[in-house]
Amino acid sequence: MEFLYACCLLWALGFTAGESYADALHSSFRDRPESPTLFALEEAFPDAGRSLSLLEATCAAEGSGFSQAAFAKALFTALRAVYTENHFALSSFGKKCYALWKALPSSLRDQEPFLTLSYAQDSLTWGDETAMRAYLEAAFTKACG
Repeated sequence: MEFLYACCLLWALGFTAGESYADALHSSFRDRPESPTLFALEEAFPDAGRSLSLLEATCAAEGSGFSQAAFAKALFTALRAVYTENHFALSSFGKKCYALWKALPSSLRDQEPFLTLSYAQDSLTWGDETAMRAYLEAAFTKACG
């Protein structure tokens, strides 16, 4: 679920068009068609907001087995791909990172590498693109290894 949640967040916030989420969802559902969660996600698709709400509730549920480390790795691996493909101007990417940070569960926001998403773009205010890139690269390395 961590990978689906990460892909859905990036889709819902406009980092990606949603193909990776759709592929992962459909593949997971084919592997486990008896899963009520995956069935509900299939029904919610292609509504990004509804899909995200379902995933947030599923991952937040007590006993869900949600792994913060697996989620961080999935999220920052996908985010790194968007970053390296240069789909956005750096300032736009920074704003989207801040929106991503705000969309995270509050239990994750104050922890690294997630916290970096809240301040990485601040250095652009004084024209320091190098600092922003360094913050992002450090977060990618921390989450992905």
